Amino acid sequence: MKIALFAADYELRRYAQSLACIPGSEWVGYCLTSESGALNNDDIGTTEVLPRVYDSPQQLAHEADLVVVGGKPEQRFDYISSLLRQGKSVWSDWPLSTAGAEVRKLAALAEEARVCTQVAHAGRKHPVWLAALPYLQQLRMLRVDISVPDSPGLEYALERDLFPYIDRVLSLEGSEVKTVRARKVGKEDDGGFSAQMEIEFFSGMLAEFWLSNVLPAPKGKMRCINSQTIVDLDFIGFEIEWQYARRFSDRKKIAVERRERMDEVFLTHDLQGFTQAFECGRQGSLNFAESGQVQEVLFEIKRILL
Repeated sequence: MKIALFAADYELRRYAQSLACIPGSEWVGYCLTSESGALNNDDIGTTEVLPRVYDSPQQLAHEADLVVVGGKPEQRFDYISSLLRQGKSVWSDWPLSTAGAEVRKLAALAEEARVCTQVAHAGRKHPVWLAALPYLQQLRMLRVDISVPDSPGLEYALERDLFPYIDRVLSLEGSEVKTVRARKVGKEDDGGFSAQMEIEFFSGMLAEFWLSNVLPAPKGKMRCINSQTIVDLDFIGFEIEWQYARRFSDRKKIAVERRERMDEVFLTHDLQGFTQAFECGRQGSLNFAESGQVQEVLFEIKRILL
């Protein structure tokens, strides 16, 4: 299996470290996206795992069976659609595109070409979320509170900070979306913002999200409620607390082990899963269509708020 990398110059170090950890694959080389510039000395040192640089995406696609695609989200559509039309399997770091119509088109092209595709969703692999999953059964209500004091604006916070939480909720069983609602609670002249969002599911579950940059400290908490238990997740403090709904004195706390360099761990794990899926002739998880369903919810929220 021959694998190639198509990414921006500033991403080479990140990808090369993950590519080197995947055994049994032949990395044929890389091609830089159009916004890339000249490589600096540090980047050149990381390309030893990628033995050749290609002048064009067409040349790269001719040599490879499977392509890892990076670059700016707003520029990925042309690159990915071209690769799919050439019958190449594609792994993409989220997101595929910043436009909903383009995401749907890429999913259709991938299905038509019958190739293996996958999109990274690192939020689902956060150690707090993975540790909490056994407690999150038949949920009726969720509330998510996110404070991002360093965020320069609402659109930036929706893309970077809200998406992982929406993605986690949509990964739960029975999470087919019925309605999406959103409203701005306030917006200050200095760039401060607060917004509230609700997602109602056909299962009857309701998820509420509060997002702002007006509080002085970062916050990322989720409260999950079903008929028997209340589970509190702290993604900043790496803690889980749970209790039986009618026995408030019986409360337990779990400290979740922190992982250093989590983005690299997730990237390596996703790429390994993708290559294994390719070798077995099956789809990766999440494929373009499944990932697009998650993105559509974010597109709808952005349409209402922005």
